[in-house]
Amino acid sequence: MAKTARTKEEIFANTREMLVMAENGLAQATSQDPKQRRAGLMNLFSYGRSVTAAIQTIKHTDLEFEDWWKPYQAWMQADPLMKYFNQARVEVIHEGRLSVHSSTVIGANEPVDIGAFIRELNKYAPPNTVGTFFGEGRTGGNGWEVRMPDRSTQKVYFSLPETFDVRSELHLTDPPTEHDGQPVTDTSVANIGTLYVNTLKRIVTEFETRFKF
Repeated sequence: MAKTARTKEEIFANTREMLVMAENGLAQATSQDPKQRRAGLMNLFSYGRSVTAAIQTIKHTDLEFEDWWKPYQAWMQADPLMKYFNQARVEVIHEGRLSVHSSTVIGANEPVDIGAFIRELNKYAPPNTVGTFFGEGRTGGNGWEVRMPDRSTQKVYFSLPETFDVRSELHLTDPPTEHDGQPVTDTSVANIGTLYVNTLKRIVTEFETRFKF
């Protein structure tokens, strides 16, 4: 059964939907909830690439598209940040691998009395808590280890207030240090992800403006 060609309006709507999904992925990746961070990064990598894939579907509708798109393709293939996100997406989709690591800094601004810090945390610990952890390897999260009725141990995550001066987060492995001809000195997930999403927004806006009529 032959597929019916999509209208430009449908293509624009699909592209915008993929962009929103990428934005949501960034929001999850930088969430205070550590259980959302890995999934958020995977969504950012996956749906970010889906934005450009959706854009390219207009080539069957508008014959002038290729002339506009080829320079963008060449630029994305050469730009370190755009190349990084494309490769990360390949690893996630085809290898099931997310190249990140976590870190935890206690007392970044001033010395912390660890003993007093743990005692304060224990005031809020669930019943049957047997341990406390910071900067869990897969999520970068903090929490308690709690003994369950069946004698198994489960992790219960908590979000620390800023007054505790503890920062746990995920980091990209070998992040890009250049984008659009400019050095990138802040390689945090938040900044790198924002640069990527903002670039996609710019491309989508130009795409819609150029091919609306």
